[in-house]
Amino acid sequence: MQEEDVKSPVLPSPVETPAPPRKRSESEEYEKQVNELHNPRFDLVEAHFKHPIAHSLRELYQDHEELVRWRFVVDIVLSDEVLEQASISELAVERYSYIDGNTMETCGPEMERFIEFASDGIGGYYCLDPREADPEVHVFIADGGDLVPLEISLSEYLKAPRIQQDIA
Repeated sequence: MQEEDVKSPVLPSPVETPAPPRKRSESEEYEKQVNELHNPRFDLVEAHFKHPIAHSLRELYQDHEELVRWRFVVDIVLSDEVLEQASISELAVERYSYIDGNTMETCGPEMERFIEFASDGIGGYYCLDPREADPEVHVFIADGGDLVPLEISLSEYLKAPRIQQDIA
């Protein structure tokens, strides 16, 4: 019996949404990662912040179909000032992030009140203050280390249409 030549899968960092499996050998790991997305550890976040999680954040993580979406643009109008300040042309999302015990550490010590919920695929990520009733979405720019408020709430983000990008 001939063994298949299968390379180990390249997995996203622990806080990123998994890409769909490309080979049969990746299926088990993909299912594990999807399970982690579908079972966020809000209890750990609430204990850390000593505050209940925002309803809109719970709503996002209850939408299992949305959580496994990747490489898309959120079709929402951002002001020219925000686009310039954030050095972006659109609200591009690579993947959603896990909510687990490491979630609060992603943003670093200077941004203790924020948690990551998605990444842009080029080192930046989208974050919010989970204690706010309807948290404002911010983008953390990896190049400069800047945190830019996008002047949209998470509920506005959730209602906006998605434009799927081609997957190579």
